[in-house]
Amino acid sequence: MTPEQQETLAQLRTAAEEVEAGKRAQRRRRELVAQARRLRIAQRDVEAAAQIGRKAINEIEREAGFAPRLPGGGFPESGSS
Repeated sequence: MTPEQQETLAQLRTAAEEVEAGKRAQRRRRELVAQARRLRIAQRDVEAAAQIGRKAINEIEREAGFAPRLPGGGFPESGSS
C-alpha cells in the first residue's frame, strides 16, 4: 500500500471517529434539552445555551413526551411561563 493510500485510510478512520463523537454530542444535547424542560427553564434560555432554534427544541421535547409549549414558550403543565 502506498503512503498516500495509508494516509487516506487514516483520514477516513479519523472522520469516522469524528462522526461518532458528533452523534454522542447530539444525543447528550437532546437529553439536556429534555432535562431543561423538566426543570422549567425558559425556552429562550435553552435556545441560547443549546444554540438551536425553537422548532428543534419543540421536536426534542415532543419526542421526550412533553406537551407542546404555550405561545410565548410557557409551560402547559401549570399554565404559566
